[in-house]
Amino acid sequence: MRAGKLRERVGILYAAEVQNSYGEPAQDWPNATTVATVWGELTPLMSQAREAFAARAEQIQAKAPYQCRLRYRALSVKTNRLTVDGKIYEIEAVLDPDGRGRETVVLCYEVQS
Repeated sequence: MRAGKLRERVGILYAAEVQNSYGEPAQDWPNATTVATVWGELTPLMSQAREAFAARAEQIQAKAPYQCRLRYRALSVKTNRLTVDGKIYEIEAVLDPDGRGRETVVLCYEVQS
């Protein structure tokens, strides 16, 4: 992994565990805590193609997928989110591309509030 490409400060959020009205465990994202801030690279996935198809079909894109590369870190789809420049990104998948524990690739999308 080349460190020169890791130019954004990426905050890793951890959700507070609460119980919902049925007594089931749930995540409380408004009260999430930042457990770490690391350097990363956030890039949109196929943005031009996605926008072209949406314009042609006269649709509004609800989810814009992003890829975030970080030095290796264990993340969870259920209990973690990312934040970059004040925007929050929900994690869809966490990958270790070469299986050697060198980097983590996170597939995510921006949370629209």
